[in-house]
Amino acid sequence: MIFDTKMYWLVTCVIATAHCTMSTAEAGGATSTAAVTVVDKIPFPEGPLFVNDQLHWVEYISNRLMRLDGETRTVLHEQEGCGHNGLSLTPNKQLVVICYESNEILYLDLNGNVLERIDADVNGEPFNHPNDIVFTGEGGAYITTSGPFVAAAKQIVGGVYFRGPGAAGFVEVADDVHFGNGIVVINDGNTLLVAEHNANRILSFDIADDGTLSNRQLFARMSDMLPGPAQPSIWLGPDGMRVDSQGNIFVAYYMGGHVVKMSSEGKFLQSFEILGIGVTNLTFYPDDNSMYVTAVEDVTGAPYHGSIWKIDLN
Repeated sequence: MIFDTKMYWLVTCVIATAHCTMSTAEAGGATSTAAVTVVDKIPFPEGPLFVNDQLHWVEYISNRLMRLDGETRTVLHEQEGCGHNGLSLTPNKQLVVICYESNEILYLDLNGNVLERIDADVNGEPFNHPNDIVFTGEGGAYITTSGPFVAAAKQIVGGVYFRGPGAAGFVEVADDVHFGNGIVVINDGNTLLVAEHNANRILSFDIADDGTLSNRQLFARMSDMLPGPAQPSIWLGPDGMRVDSQGNIFVAYYMGGHVVKMSSEGKFLQSFEILGIGVTNLTFYPDDNSMYVTAVEDVTGAPYHGSIWKIDLN
């Protein structure tokens, strides 16, 4: 991956034990964020997830799925060339890892053993850089594909795929997505939101009973959420997304140094400043009162070290 390190927001940090307070140049509605560092020096962290009260995450650069056991970092799965990117849990308690570089969807048991490996859609067409996954209440799954994350990429090749409950594989249900990234289901399972990273916006689709999508619309422009100076990076855009119990959407703003909170109608509610400018994803645990955020701090070159922070939302 290639990163443009030009930054327009000033980030300052005052460290006292594990606590860090961050402030940035004013960006609409931003709040100061008190954060606790949970895990640091992670090679490009992504996909935070709690399983059985234990924090899991993936490391894109080191091609690993990790679990935090006390203070010990345990490697659950490692595959050279995978490019571990997305992480989720199926309704029947299997881990799912998205391999961005090897174009695979891996289903694993909780010990990291591979149970199923999918590298193409139902028509045998290989995935073009799968990115993230979300499960429906009925047990279906949607994934985004992005295409390559390179400055020279000119064609819009991202899409959305659906695997129905018990289905053998994934079928394409949307195309022409400009670097599909984070993905969530809202409105009681009736609406799918897709982060269109390289367009710096979020799309919405109506979900039919069979999982197909229709009524593609613009849901939110990230530049309307955080108005400010000129775009700080060509990579600025929405990354991972999560929905809280009230139906609000939290968006990791990659190269924007924030997590943005918006309503289920796409209205800006709040933003949380994050020390690492390359904010990749987030999760809640054990409830909506605490948010765990993954972000890259050093975007100048490999291994792109970052951290996982815990933020009190009260």
